[in-house]
Amino acid sequence: MMPLRSKPVVNIGMLSAALLLANSSSFGQVGSFLGQVTFGTACAKDGGGSSVGTGITFDGTNLWYSCYDARHTGSNDLYKASPTTGAVIAGYKIAGGLGAIAYDASRNVIWAGEGGGNFTNQVLEIPLDASHNVSGPVNAFTVEEAFCSPPGGCGTEDIVDGLAIDSVNNILYIHQDFATEFEMYNASTGAFLGFIQEAPDIPKGKPVITPQPGANNKCVLSGLAIGGTTFFEASDYCDYVWAVDKTSLAEETASSFSIASSVPSGFDEKALTCDTNTFSGKDAIWVNGAFTTGAFAFEIPAGSCGVGGQPAAGSVTLSPSSLTFASRAVGTTSASQPVTLSNGQSTALSISIAISGTNSGDFSQSNNCGASLAAKSSCTVNVTFTPTASGTRTATLAVTDNASNSPQTTSLTGTGVGPVALSPTSVTFSSQVVGTTSAAQPVTLTNSQSTALSISSIAIAGTNFGDFAQTNNCGASLAANSSCTINVTFTPSASGTRTATLAVTDNASNSPQTASLTGTGATAGGSGPAVVQVQNNIDTSGTAFTSFSVNITTNPGDLLVAFCRESSNGTDNFTVTDSAGQTWTQTSSGYVNESSTGPRTGMFYVANSAAVTSVTVNYTTSGGVIKPGIMVMDISGAVATGVADGSVNGGTASATTTSTSGSLTTTNANDILIFATDASGDETGWTAGAGYTIPNNKATTGASGSNVRMAMQYAVVSSAQTGTTTSMTYLNANWNGNVFAAFKGGASTTVPSITSLSPTSGGVGTSVTIAGSNFGATQGSSTVTFNGTAATPTSWSATSIVAPVPTGATTGNVVVTVGGVASNGVSFTVSTAPSITSLSPTSGGVGTSVTIAGANFGATQGSSTVTFNGTAATPTSWSATSIVAPVPTGATTGNVVVTVSGVSSNGVSFTVSAPAVSLSTTSLNWGKVKVGNSGSTKSVTLTNTGTGTLSITSLSPTSGGVGTSVTITGANFGATQANSTVSFNGTAATPTSWSATSIVAPVPTGATSGSPQQVNLSGTGR
Repeated sequence: MMPLRSKPVVNIGMLSAALLLANSSSFGQVGSFLGQVTFGTACAKDGGGSSVGTGITFDGTNLWYSCYDARHTGSNDLYKASPTTGAVIAGYKIAGGLGAIAYDASRNVIWAGEGGGNFTNQVLEIPLDASHNVSGPVNAFTVEEAFCSPPGGCGTEDIVDGLAIDSVNNILYIHQDFATEFEMYNASTGAFLGFIQEAPDIPKGKPVITPQPGANNKCVLSGLAIGGTTFFEASDYCDYVWAVDKTSLAEETASSFSIASSVPSGFDEKALTCDTNTFSGKDAIWVNGAFTTGAFAFEIPAGSCGVGGQPAAGSVTLSPSSLTFASRAVGTTSASQPVTLSNGQSTALSISIAISGTNSGDFSQSNNCGASLAAKSSCTVNVTFTPTASGTRTATLAVTDNASNSPQTTSLTGTGVGPVALSPTSVTFSSQVVGTTSAAQPVTLTNSQSTALSISSIAIAGTNFGDFAQTNNCGASLAANSSCTINVTFTPSASGTRTATLAVTDNASNSPQTASLTGTGATAGGSGPAVVQVQNNIDTSGTAFTSFSVNITTNPGDLLVAFCRESSNGTDNFTVTDSAGQTWTQTSSGYVNESSTGPRTGMFYVANSAAVTSVTVNYTTSGGVIKPGIMVMDISGAVATGVADGSVNGGTASATTTSTSGSLTTTNANDILIFATDASGDETGWTAGAGYTIPNNKATTGASGSNVRMAMQYAVVSSAQTGTTTSMTYLNANWNGNVFAAFKGGASTTVPSITSLSPTSGGVGTSVTIAGSNFGATQGSSTVTFNGTAATPTSWSATSIVAPVPTGATTGNVVVTVGGVASNGVSFTVSTAPSITSLSPTSGGVGTSVTIAGANFGATQGSSTVTFNGTAATPTSWSATSIVAPVPTGATTGNVVVTVSGVSSNGVSFTVSAPAVSLSTTSLNWGKVKVGNSGSTKSVTLTNTGTGTLSITSLSPTSGGVGTSVTITGANFGATQANSTVSFNGTAATPTSWSATSIVAPVPTGATSGSPQQVNLSGTGR
């Protein structure tokens, strides 16, 4: 914590009101409306003339609410009220305006975020006394504006409209207005821990009031509450509360609910807090809005949310619910991962902890829980993974106890690999223009043996081995317990899917080690996808067919689109096959019936097709159908996977000469739009719609885009379409049916390119600016990946993208993919959070060498730091698992924290001890004593009231004149002198050497015999 630059003054004023709690008459299901309160005092009007409340929290007895802006009127910005009447019990002036608030039961404080008051970029910690009244002083820590969303777009008025505290795990969750994620901070140190994305269904909600510009016309996260294993998330503009599992982030549908029927219109900026006390036998969540002077209570599942960041009373939880260990060499042991057991009961918990399941022997645990866990407390179970065989290994950690929900479980998963392994074991390249070379993708060869690995060869083999190449730094021998890197590139020599295998041959027992290689070659073309040909066939004789084919010879890698018909009935669910035996997919809009008895049409496609010589439509009607038809369009330059970009059906059940499409919306900027129509009678000519082309337009069977009953037209577009339509006309009035579909274009001559990343390293949640070209004006279906893990960009333009490092990302290349075409890759280092497991010793004075054991510290210190309660230390030894650092001068009791590449570890408490010396008196007086006689004995007491031992063990020499160098031997002197002093009987010396146990200082001029602790002695001889 650090004090505010200008510490707020806390003024307390008592107020009261008597208002009605409107209770619901029906209880018992999630989301039931339990009641509402109207607060006795409305928030003062802000500079814009609005009364705005931004936060609500429950302390077990009282409801607290905050006001956005009180500085214009000098009014209170924090109120304590009754949850049953709304009467205001007390009001406080904290900082001229506050954002969201959250009560912390473990600290007995209220956390408050930024509002419209006189502090920015900070979170306040407002202490309460035993009666839950505010008792200063107020403390704060900095919340970096760089963490708001979009980065750099928050300015100095970034409101905190969501705030929650997990007091069991010491994590503060903060949501900035309009952000699509919320932030995690260590509640003791203020260290940033990363982002969590909002519930995935929030932006899919239908706004009930018009969103402000910052919300991009979507519902967006606002209020937060947590108590146990569930996040409750409210939304601006949507009247809904989402429940989300804290570990998996999956929505808990049974605990989510709508509030639309219970709240007034304009209910905005919703804040949340849990209440397990006010409604007898019911657990509730309070919801208040920015522009409503009151709050509404809704029922939530029993045990899902407690008060003050604690699990619900009576609940016992094991968190997280699953652990996944990284791939590990068989026979080696991983770093431990912690699981927290929390006892929310009012009585002690009797415990038995065990690991069971398929591969239980591969996992082990140690814990500090004992046989009994005290009420309202938690303990830690540390789990390690030691695979005994290759492949996926699973087990379950189970805590069996006397709680009603016993046993509590956490699933355990890890992967064992051989003594020598390649990782990853499969590499996939995005679509690459034929003849061009992709960015390299790294494959790591790891030797986990205790002896060196002799490498015979590293080679690429397989069907298209010539399309892939590798370089490596492995050499002919790889040292024991080390790794090297093989960089693989892809240069397709033809379009379509290309495959090969990377193989390492060596003297390991599991040689060779292999990794599969896959890539897609795409045809370049400045205009994107292009029509190669259209072939069609139709029979109008009335003869029945069970299948009907058209001959067409294609190249591999093309997109084939088939438009099919029959005139027998409206129920035949025909399908399409080809000479290569491929599976064809129907467009999402399905079949089209021109009447209940037909004709019936449908469109099918196959992307990245094999070479074919014919395509066949297969009918399901017994005895066959009449007047079958099939028309196939052959297209180059389409993407290999995920090619469909939407389809709609249309048509008229009346005689007309125009076939008009439905309204089509697409997501991709480089599509080919295909409109295919059918007429119920024979036609002699077709005319394409504006901007569209019917290839080789002839109303005959054969190589043409039309025949006597069917026609296809196309257009290639360069931007995503919204509500686009088209039409086609024909000469003879007939009924018609049509399908309008979009397919994504693949590579073009415009390839995205990355020029730089800023920064080039950081932990999960770090915002990375990707500079380059050809990214496209908007994201659309384009993607950004960090070593294969998809990110969620917060900003996108043709030359710059901002994307936070996603959860699960590892060190490797950042790649931007636009229209199915991948950019070059630029390396980014993902920092793994360091963790401290122990300190030795756990207390000591300045200069005491402390060994910090843990993981992920890095092999060398570099720019990493160690702090003792915020004071930087100077380590004398550093490795990936152990650091030795003397306690620095100025350090105080508190947490030791290791920070690596900007990512902070957990904090472990260290007690800084120091001596504090005093004498019982500073003078002794014997009065008059006859010369030659001895006066009475008088005593002086030397007292050390500090936590450290006062120790001067020797002086050498013990006497000497001015300038004599004296060596002072002892303990707790501190590693350096800094502001410490040495005096000879009160006369300051100038030391020439200083360490924690030894000081050398010359006797100063003016020094007399004595000690730094002195007593003046006086008497009169007579």
